[in-house]
Amino acid sequence: MCSHHLQIPQRQRDEAPDAVATIERIGTAEKQFGDTTYRLSESDSLIVSFAESTVKVTHQMKLPTERREKVIVRAAANERQSFQLLLNPRGNVTTLTGVSVTDLNCGEVTIPSSLVTIRRVAYVPIRRSSYLTPAKLVGEIGDPLVPMTERKLVPADGTTSLWITVSVPPGTPAGSYQGSVALRLAERKPVSVLIVLEVYGFELPEYSTFHTNMGAQYIFKNMRGGADARNMMDYHGCSSVEDLQRLSRAYFEVMAENKFYPKTVALFSEIDMNWTPPPKGYNVDAPGNLFELKDWDFTEFNETLRHFIDVKKVNNVCLTQTNPRVANLFKHLPGERLEHPARSTPHTTMAWQTFRKATFIVYGKAKEDGYQDTSIEVTQRQWDGVVLKYYRRIANNLDQHGWLDKVHILVDETEHPGRLLHFLKLLKSDPLTSRIRTAACLQGHGLINRHDPGHSGKDYDFRGLVDIYVPEMDENYDRWMDYFWTDHELERDRGKLWPYLVSSARLAIDTPGINNRIIGLDIFNRGGSGLLIWETIGWDHVFGDSRNPWQDPYTSQANGSLAYFYPPKPDGLSSEKNFSLTPSLRLETFRESVDDYEYARMLEDLVAAGRTTGLDVSAGEAVLRDIARFFPSNTHWSQNDAWYLNLRDRTARGIVRLKQKQ
Repeated sequence: MCSHHLQIPQRQRDEAPDAVATIERIGTAEKQFGDTTYRLSESDSLIVSFAESTVKVTHQMKLPTERREKVIVRAAANERQSFQLLLNPRGNVTTLTGVSVTDLNCGEVTIPSSLVTIRRVAYVPIRRSSYLTPAKLVGEIGDPLVPMTERKLVPADGTTSLWITVSVPPGTPAGSYQGSVALRLAERKPVSVLIVLEVYGFELPEYSTFHTNMGAQYIFKNMRGGADARNMMDYHGCSSVEDLQRLSRAYFEVMAENKFYPKTVALFSEIDMNWTPPPKGYNVDAPGNLFELKDWDFTEFNETLRHFIDVKKVNNVCLTQTNPRVANLFKHLPGERLEHPARSTPHTTMAWQTFRKATFIVYGKAKEDGYQDTSIEVTQRQWDGVVLKYYRRIANNLDQHGWLDKVHILVDETEHPGRLLHFLKLLKSDPLTSRIRTAACLQGHGLINRHDPGHSGKDYDFRGLVDIYVPEMDENYDRWMDYFWTDHELERDRGKLWPYLVSSARLAIDTPGINNRIIGLDIFNRGGSGLLIWETIGWDHVFGDSRNPWQDPYTSQANGSLAYFYPPKPDGLSSEKNFSLTPSLRLETFRESVDDYEYARMLEDLVAAGRTTGLDVSAGEAVLRDIARFFPSNTHWSQNDAWYLNLRDRTARGIVRLKQKQ
């Protein structure tokens, strides 16, 4: 049931209950597939089957025995939904020359075929199982999504999967939309599959209520050390600033489309600014002896945010990443332009650190600090002044464009409560900068318990300073329990909890697909509204020997844990510029998990509103209880994707019923 984290049962009794269980049947356990997979069309050369996005494909997977005449897919308006067509050749080799899809029609309303994408699921070798995976899948497993090209279907090769994604536009009315997919075969008749898309009678919100911070910071930054270290640019055969900006923009586009938002879409979009040092010198407290920031130019930065926030509907951008140990370090004074971009910069969140010489200023420098030779020591008054000027100007620009509620400052792990407390108090002391959300990773309880033992007897009160708590939620190490809200007198609020993942079956390739899919409802069940993964495009990483997930995706954190995309070349580095992108099916499964969260959130709000007006909301309440039943504890959940997908459908129909009543 997924967990390596031992928990004491919460519901203990002094005496055994009177109830008696009756054994009805004893036998071999059976998996209930429901409609997760079934056979469709068959010809003398090809067997075609359907599989939900939760089904992990292997070469020699067992074909379904249940049969259906058509594919049925369900989605709300403003939602993208994926499914798989499984192709198994019979007899001789069959060549798939192409795949086409028709428009999907419901009366006079049409969803055009241009909103349907078709890709092939490629395989990667699993050489070592992820140690935390609840069910072991070994051998070659489907994960990368590659362009659909002509392909020989060889019986000995087993199953080929096509990954099909339908985008339902905003405003699409409810109804049953029908079309077909044609599989064109060389020297044989095409095989046609009927597709029915049921559009529910509601629409997902313009901006998701689920927030993500998914890394993507190692585009030009090396993850590990050594003379042969590689970053994403190396794999793509790119080197120039123009290449860097084009490549990062391409990745951010795909991430935005899948609600898998990077740390910051403006990572390489500069804010131009000049500055002058204190006139009477650094580290000298005197009247007027402060930094000046001037000549601000937000043109490039604003163009990027306008595209990603206003057009692509990205709901979350990280302005700065810091941690308690370096919370006394200010890293955003731009220096001279570099001839070549910097390959390694700490806590990269603004392009200045990539394109310009870094200018760091610090107060209270200690001997144990790691930036002795790269920072200028100043007084705390000088530091406070420049920090407030910087964030006021940034916040003012964001506020003018309606973006201030879309940004946050991330506080990573490490311990130094004094430095962090000063930075957060400074930020919250100003009416404008106080509106910038602060999200803090929890390494212990120091940020929620003012009398925590880690404070060494001192009183560090972070109440009102941390807007979002970001605890680890791995199966083997869970840092948040529901009772923390009451025990630590915290305001219970979904917007205040965004867990993060490091080592989890939720990330793995070699795990049943339900584990990749449950993330959204898992966090809904916890009372949260977001997720952080520290990196998701890490190919040359520090947690294993693999340097290319095509060849070996193993890391000690789970197979594929840092690789939600694949390098452009399966066999190594690109010898020339290559801007092609290869996402994983886990990326698109994550998007579906976010939409599942949205369903549950909408139902929860409708049930709450219905209670206040006296509506019968018992059916909606039953669905919400069953969502909770799916997760018996923080680190356990069901492996039954048939139950899960049925629960999703019940949630959607509950939304429709309550909307009709209100």
